[in-house]
Parts: sequence; structure tokens; C-alpha cells
Amino acid sequence: MKRVPFPIDPVSGKYSIPKLSAAELRAIYHANPCREVRTLLWEIHRLRQLVVRANSLQKSIGAGCYNSTLFIRDCLQRELEGEPCVAEHEALVELTLYGPSGRPNKQKHDSE
Repeated sequence: MKRVPFPIDPVSGKYSIPKLSAAELRAIYHANPCREVRTLLWEIHRLRQLVVRANSLQKSIGAGCYNSTLFIRDCLQRELEGEPCVAEHEALVELTLYGPSGRPNKQKHDSE
């Protein structure tokens, strides 16, 4: 089996796979109408809503309306609470910074 490289552009750091529209996601379900695909599409829908909320926050910051920005930020923070990927990422960062001992990892320098 041919190994496919991880789809991240080495220069920009962005994913080099196509972004799917809602219509394309629906077409995937119609081509594969099973429970597992439906479950994945509901998760994708939920995460797409987070992207929309983050975009609203980004736009409100530039618009200069402090109250709107705070409201959208608070909504986004509530939606991020309990997100498995956020908890997993924070645990990975903690492990990377502090290691399994919970103490900071010591950086080795060339002079050592």
C-alpha cells in the first residue's frame, strides 16, 4: 500500500486538502448513507458552527463594537468548554512542556 504524506503544506503550514462545502458533505452522505457517516457529519456540522462563531468574533473585533465582541467571545468560550480536541491539545502541550513528571522539561543546549 502506498503511503500518503500528511496533507500539510510545509511552507504555509496549512492543510493542502480541499475544503468541503455543505453541499459536498451532503453528497458524501448520499453516496454513503450509513450511521457512521451520519455521526461524522453531525460532528463536522457542530465544528463548522464553531468556525462560524470564531469568524463572527474576528469580524466584531475589527468593527469596534466592544459589547458585541464580548458577547460573541463569551458564546465562543462556552462552546469551547468541554471540547475533547481542546482538552486533548492542552494535555499534549502540558506533557510536552512538563513531561510525565509534571516538572518543566530541561532544554539541552549545544554547550552541554
